[in-house]
Amino acid sequence: MRKIKRILTAFVFCLILSASTIPVCASAVSASNEETGYVYVLDDSADFLTDSQENSLQKQLYDLTAYCNVAFVTTTEHSKSSTEDFAADYFDDVFGPHANGTIFVIDRCLNEIYLYSDGQAHKIITNSRARSITDNTYTYARDKNYYTCAYKVFTQIETLMQGLSLIHISEPTRRTPISY
Repeated sequence: MRKIKRILTAFVFCLILSASTIPVCASAVSASNEETGYVYVLDDSADFLTDSQENSLQKQLYDLTAYCNVAFVTTTEHSKSSTEDFAADYFDDVFGPHANGTIFVIDRCLNEIYLYSDGQAHKIITNSRARSITDNTYTYARDKNYYTCAYKVFTQIETLMQGLSLIHISEPTRRTPISY
């Protein structure tokens, strides 16, 4: 019964994704946390990750659904003028406007990484904290170590969601924008 429920949830989620205006890879992986109702999406459209790396990130993303909706997206093409616009539109299309959640995007189209949050999650992952997290991880994306970049981003998000302070997350000198 649980497996059937998961399949139905995935099917409904795919229908929602297919109706969105943001191109979502047909191979995007998603799952719902039955206890919280939050969903994770892993959309490696750019095909940066190996299967084992995707599996590892899926577990990490699922763990974050204890707190909010969460997505990880890689892209090499889009029609948006900024990675921020791409992330915000993708988030709204997948989770809904002002939903409780966060999305991390590795954008090779504009060579930027971006962390966007909304809803209750934005009170924890503020714009300033999101910049600190991307400052801490952009070198991995620059060096094409995309898995490590994403893993470290989501580890820092989990640290904040667990209520630990910024003392646990280093804050280097800020750079804007986060290009690599």
